[in-house]
Amino acid sequence: MNEIERLFDEVKESQTFNLPDQLHSWQMELLVELRKGTDCLGIFPTGSGKSIVYYLFPLLLDKVGYL
Repeated sequence: MNEIERLFDEVKESQTFNLPDQLHSWQMELLVELRKGTDCLGIFPTGSGKSIVYYLFPLLLDKVGYL
């Protein structure tokens, strides 16, 4: 289990809203590239799961994030 998957599991356990069992491949790809410092642009439809990327990214950096 990598760092992103571990954080996702921690968030799933601590939150009351429903999250899928695992991240989509595009969510993982965005988080991996962002962690590397790569500039990224993800354009996805409403309800596709963008918010979890916004939520997990600051946790990967160990910084505060605002949505």
